[in-house]
Amino acid sequence: MWIALLQILLILLVIAGWLVYSFFLAEDVDAARDYFLGYAVSDFGQVLYFTLSDNPYVTEFYTSYTPLCFLICLPFALVCKGNPLFYQLKAPLSEEAYNAAIVQTWEFWVAYCLYVLVFVAGLTLLTYKLLSPKIKDRFWLAMAVIFSNLGVFAISRGSNVQHILLLILVYLWLYRSEKAWQREIALVCLAAAGVCKYYPFIFGALLLREKDFWAALRVVGYSALLFFLPFFLFKGGVSNIPRYFWNLGWFVGGEERIAHGGNLSAYSLMSKILVGLGCEQGSPGVKTACLFTSLSVLAATAALTILSGSRFTQAMMCAAAMTLIPPVSYYYAVIFLIVPVYALAAEWERIKGWRRWFYVAFFAFCSFLPTLVMTNLLLQTLCYLASLVIEWVFFFRERRGKGTAEESLPEIEKGRAEEQSRQ
Repeated sequence: MWIALLQILLILLVIAGWLVYSFFLAEDVDAARDYFLGYAVSDFGQVLYFTLSDNPYVTEFYTSYTPLCFLICLPFALVCKGNPLFYQLKAPLSEEAYNAAIVQTWEFWVAYCLYVLVFVAGLTLLTYKLLSPKIKDRFWLAMAVIFSNLGVFAISRGSNVQHILLLILVYLWLYRSEKAWQREIALVCLAAAGVCKYYPFIFGALLLREKDFWAALRVVGYSALLFFLPFFLFKGGVSNIPRYFWNLGWFVGGEERIAHGGNLSAYSLMSKILVGLGCEQGSPGVKTACLFTSLSVLAATAALTILSGSRFTQAMMCAAAMTLIPPVSYYYAVIFLIVPVYALAAEWERIKGWRRWFYVAFFAFCSFLPTLVMTNLLLQTLCYLASLVIEWVFFFRERRGKGTAEESLPEIEKGRAEEQSRQ
């Protein structure tokens, strides 16, 4: 409880400090106000525009999201349907002017608050479902991650990673259930999360770990349906698919995004290293080396997720993969650290020594410090890469010491078994 209260206090102090700087030290109230109006929860505002558009793939400000993202956000966008401001993200209106216009409407804030409320309620409920009753402060753990940079940054941008995290947590809750219909819901949730962002498919390695190849194939089938069918909800139908991939390539391939200091990906890190050594930004050699780096991280994280019997290692590798593998990975991706944070809480007694304290420091660095205002996130990227090395080292150490990579059943499974026995 005290950690959560401290977390909330620190976030409030950071916000207060930013306000003091903006309104007093900067001595430019108009600039601070314009910045807020132009960028406040801007991701959510853009998603509302795309969701309400007849065809979001051929507008002047086009999207690289799949239609399923908009289908999930449709209940919230319908609140704004009658206001013409939400259809005007196009010339001569800039992105900032569009955002400034919609954030001054009641419809926007109703839609946004409902979306955040669903996220907060869903995360709190899933915290109770995922963690053992022996962890008494489950509510405060949920509040701690929500009011940390892990949650606050995504919420402040209105990023769709919020509902993607909920889909992943539902999958983790149900994919090993004894009830077939619950396992099927888990597979659909994994497919939906993967269609929305692609990199959540790394959690499919857990199915391979269980040797449940039929379930993995069903995820592929569900993913195909969830990718193609929602295109028919928009003008142009499946003819928009080539345009969608062009938009996606344009977004990912933008050199300014690869070189951005806020890009957490391994691809971006390798590009920055090579450019620092004198290579030309975006040259074929640099792109090849960066792609090789991303694929190496994918292979290393997927392999360890499959081989390791530790739920924490699996969670950490999946979270690292989701942040390091995409060529463009901004700070909202740290929200997926909530998965290994929960796994660490569940396996606290079994993760000992400096390894435990490295992760405490890593998670604290990403969640407690005011990283919202950092312009270069190199240290965060290095922490993710360090976790990959550490988990492989401990995997080999345990395998050499015990002759197996299997570990005892973690608290999350014990708690689940206890609840089932009581029922």
